[in-house]
Amino acid sequence: MVVALGILMMLVTALLPQLVVGIQATSTSRLVTQAKGVAQAELETMRNLPYHVSYDAGDFRDVLDYYYKDLAAPGTSPVCKAGAKLAPPKPGWTGYVAPSAVRCSYEPATGAFYRTVRPVPAAEGISAFTVVTSTQFLSASTPPAAVTPQSGYNTQSAVGGEPASSQIGATVTVLYTERASLRPTSVTTQIARQPQLTTRVHADAVVSAVEVGSETPAGVPVSLSAGQLSLTGSLTHASKVVATLAATSGALATGEKAGGAAATVSAPPGRSSSVSLAGAAALGGAGCDYACWGATRADVPGLSVAGGLPLIGSPSAPAQSLLTDTSNYGISFGNGPVASYRPELKLSAPVVRLDPNAVTAGSGVTDSCVAGTSGTGSYVTASGFVRTTATSAATDPSTVESCAVSRTSTLSLFPTIFAPRGIVLIELQRASVRCRVSGASHTASVDPPDYKAVVQYWNGSSYQTAATITASTTTDPLQSIDLATTATGDGTFLGDYVSSWSGLTRGAVTTSAAAGRALVKVPGVVTVVTQPVRKDDTIATGDPTSTISLTVGSLSCSALDAR
Repeated sequence: MVVALGILMMLVTALLPQLVVGIQATSTSRLVTQAKGVAQAELETMRNLPYHVSYDAGDFRDVLDYYYKDLAAPGTSPVCKAGAKLAPPKPGWTGYVAPSAVRCSYEPATGAFYRTVRPVPAAEGISAFTVVTSTQFLSASTPPAAVTPQSGYNTQSAVGGEPASSQIGATVTVLYTERASLRPTSVTTQIARQPQLTTRVHADAVVSAVEVGSETPAGVPVSLSAGQLSLTGSLTHASKVVATLAATSGALATGEKAGGAAATVSAPPGRSSSVSLAGAAALGGAGCDYACWGATRADVPGLSVAGGLPLIGSPSAPAQSLLTDTSNYGISFGNGPVASYRPELKLSAPVVRLDPNAVTAGSGVTDSCVAGTSGTGSYVTASGFVRTTATSAATDPSTVESCAVSRTSTLSLFPTIFAPRGIVLIELQRASVRCRVSGASHTASVDPPDYKAVVQYWNGSSYQTAATITASTTTDPLQSIDLATTATGDGTFLGDYVSSWSGLTRGAVTTSAAAGRALVKVPGVVTVVTQPVRKDDTIATGDPTSTISLTVGSLSCSALDAR
């Protein structure tokens, strides 16, 4: 027993130095890892601050306000070493360090810089640290050299607050104590001033001909859009154009999506025109219970940025999103099978669809941005173009222009067994907006927005015009109709189907033309919110989540010329 104990003591004595070394190595590794994390966090703080905000702009802080404030020397002269060891840095060392001033071994060896000293107190599982940040202005040479700020430099004054250069070098040193010695860990980076992009030219045209949405019986939002168009052209340090077209698009909030002909293209490089075709389709496996549509077409025009002149199409060849046939009711939207609808409404088909008597209209656009009669025959149309001319062009110099056009054939709401074409019919005969900035003085102008929509309802024997909505409409004519008492036949009233509806008035259209910028926004020519259409055995008025919202004829344009 005594012999065994002796052998064990000999082994422990032999292994003890290795155990001590292992414990020390683990402690060192932990301290170094924590120190590097603190240093990296300090650098990220610097990177996330603006490089420079003018004093006149207000009380907004930038990286120089914290890390290169002024030329005031430290309140306490630094003593970098105590004997052969590093001395703990003091907050009083914070301040400007001139090119010839005393500096520590972990700080820049040459050139002026600004020192900040920040203690980091210990926390649970975290050691105490001291963070010393040395910030220098750097030149644009290779390699960069330290730049001394001009006399009077002070970020806290309107005079002398301009940076000495457009980039800084930052050295973050984190000091920690290990076995009675102060040890440093340093990280260095460069931070450059990001130049603000100056917009010289910008133009866009946006169309949403039809938007409809509701919820499924399971409470999942469902939507259908038709005639979607977005064109954007811009010139900053470079020229760019983007065209996004979607003839139809259906979606469920579960993430399921489907659509008709669509395209998203951009330049540079320049692109020639193309056509995308798609056949009839539906959203999901529910047939036309939710959303379906007929054949569609997307006409992608020529795109160019040659000479810094954004160009997307033209009046003779515009960008277009089109619904071209009546398969699947043309467009069809519902929020459940017909059997789920309230029986008193006597609905016989999807709640929103193309009128069976609808006819096509030409999709063309005139040079003055008006819906034309030429082009592909379409039931739902979104068209537009963006064009820019050079300031030195012989004809039409210095022009930035955008155009958006929309139209829909008659849409049918609430087809019933006694009114198969629908209780309500909506036709957007035309809608267009045009924004333009032209001439050497960059004169902004907007054409008066042009639109016309006709809303009709079934009165039991024929269709009655409820409203003709145009750009001159100042009072909404739909609001004068008493939904509760307006009969629609077979013992029903408009209020049984329509919860609210509205026509666009002139005061709701946004127009602006000043200082080289033009803008027009038409938020929707006709909007309708239905009553609940699905039955609910516990609620006499039906499932409140089964209302349907419909917006017809939303479009906008803008143009800016600051060349």
